[in-house]
Amino acid sequence: MIPGKGGRPRLFLSPEDMIKKFNEYKIWANNNPWYKKELIKSGDMVGKIINIPHQRPISMVGFAVFIGSCERSLRNYGTNEDFEEYFPVYNAIKDEIFEQNVSGALSGVYNPGLTARLHGIRDSQDIEHKGLLQPPSEITVRMVDREDVLKMKGSGEL
Repeated sequence: MIPGKGGRPRLFLSPEDMIKKFNEYKIWANNNPWYKKELIKSGDMVGKIINIPHQRPISMVGFAVFIGSCERSLRNYGTNEDFEEYFPVYNAIKDEIFEQNVSGALSGVYNPGLTARLHGIRDSQDIEHKGLLQPPSEITVRMVDREDVLKMKGSGEL
């Protein structure tokens, strides 16, 4: 609990405890990969489905679930003044997660588009336009019939 304020018990006994639990989460994530089912397309095992392990990305939501909480409660340790002593640790954890996710995306392990969206990374371009587009000053309309078209084709106009 927050001293003198009541409420729920703290998720961590100290900033050091937060680091310890985050390290436990990373070990768990590393030892528990996601498995993707792949169909063997050739060779002696053609047609069989096998499980291919894929590295589990770490995240603040994953960390929160690992410690039996939710991301919103965990976020308090980086934003709520009552937890100010945790701010440096919380920010270091966020940075480590960001680095792992972006490095994984850049190396092709994780989906780059999803990683960018989850971390609020945008690729944007500013296009500056000076002045208004001017319509042509003169438009000529010429009515033609089939014979005119054939003459234009013969003379190379079309």
